[in-house]
Amino acid sequence: MEGVIDVRKIFLVFKAIILVITVPVLMFSLVGCTHNYGEIYTLEEAYEKGILKYDDLLSIAYYNNDGIIYNEALFPSDFKPKLIDNLNKNQIHRIKSTMAKSREEYNSYSIASYYGTYNRAIVFKIDSSLENIPTVETEENVGGIVFHYPSNKIKVYIEN
Repeated sequence: MEGVIDVRKIFLVFKAIILVITVPVLMFSLVGCTHNYGEIYTLEEAYEKGILKYDDLLSIAYYNNDGIIYNEALFPSDFKPKLIDNLNKNQIHRIKSTMAKSREEYNSYSIASYYGTYNRAIVFKIDSSLENIPTVETEENVGGIVFHYPSNKIKVYIEN
């Protein structure tokens, strides 16, 4: 029967096309605005992996600790911290998207402090309106350098 259209084949092709279009759309809507653009590390992890160098830590500590306080003996007398610019909207979006597991979590994040970019490593603190982080002062020693924290610890973002 030449010229006869097989309705079953057309239905199967139509069904396959619908699945190919629908599945990715559903996956995107479930994930929302989150995306893994890179990796997030603790300050210690970034230093141990060689992402950050000792001199980078000195600059970060200088900005985090409001000067050389807590580390007076480590800073050379001619020390000048790395000059830092502001993060742009795209960088902030990529950091928040990488950290967030939902749209609500993404919207809750704000960059609290930015300490500079060192060899592609963006160093920052982030706040979340969803987390109730108590104000407990802590200290962290990374590479022999003391970092004083009144709240959140420093994070490091490396884009893929």
